[in-house]
Amino acid sequence: FESYYRWRLDLHEFGIWKGRRIVTHGEFVQELRGIIEGSLLLTVLERRSLAPIGFVQVYDHSHEDGWAFFTVYVADGYRSKGHGAEAGLLLLDYLFSYYALRKLYADTLEFNQQSLSSLQSAGFEVEGRRIDHAFLH
Repeated sequence: FESYYRWRLDLHEFGIWKGRRIVTHGEFVQELRGIIEGSLLLTVLERRSLAPIGFVQVYDHSHEDGWAFFTVYVADGYRSKGHGAEAGLLLLDYLFSYYALRKLYADTLEFNQQSLSSLQSAGFEVEGRRIDHAFLH
């Protein structure tokens, strides 16, 4: 929980979290419990030290229609080193092996060009945009 809480409070990363407000530890525990209950959330560990460096998450899974959303988060300091790509590929392999999926959506905020570029280089295509969907104060 502590790594997730630290990432949640990092003001440089604030825009990626839903709610975008500072929360107490107790509020965060409740928030994370809701995330865990409604999704598949896996921690990404650094190979050598086994330190938590990010997470992958699958959410809003439609069993009937065979699609889901996913996201990959890698903490600052570990980015651009292949950790996110490796975690994402492992997640995709797992999902398509064990779930009846035909489509995955990667939801990213428009200002996150690094994430968008990574997704496009992995073969994802921009299918649509939600204009003014997320507002950063």
